Amino acid sequence: MPDANRLLLHVLSAVAEAEAKAISDRTKAALQAAKARGTLLGSHNPAVPSLTPQARCKGAKLGADANRRKAVEAYADLADYIAELREQGLSLRAIAQRLNDDGHKTRSDCSWSATQVTYVLRRAA
Repeated sequence: MPDANRLLLHVLSAVAEAEAKAISDRTKAALQAAKARGTLLGSHNPAVPSLTPQARCKGAKLGADANRRKAVEAYADLADYIAELREQGLSLRAIAQRLNDDGHKTRSDCSWSATQVTYVLRRAA
């Protein structure tokens, strides 16, 4: 809306705010009515499937495996370089400093630390 001025934007935002409030009020009223009828909500409802402890463990293991795979892929190009620096006798801290000086970043776009260098070396082994 290229022709919108401050007044029009103010009115539109007021209408949107009123609609959001109305939706909230309707939702709260519907939940209260359901509770008054004795409806079980959320995890108290037996029709809602819950994860078993075995399923939770399986999901955690799959998630950890996926994260490990992503880390190996992300550092595949640096793993040999880091191992070579370690074989030259550099400390973990010195390797991290070298990676930072060379402009390399971690997966989370942070500077390298000795701990992260250790993780890359362990995964490569």
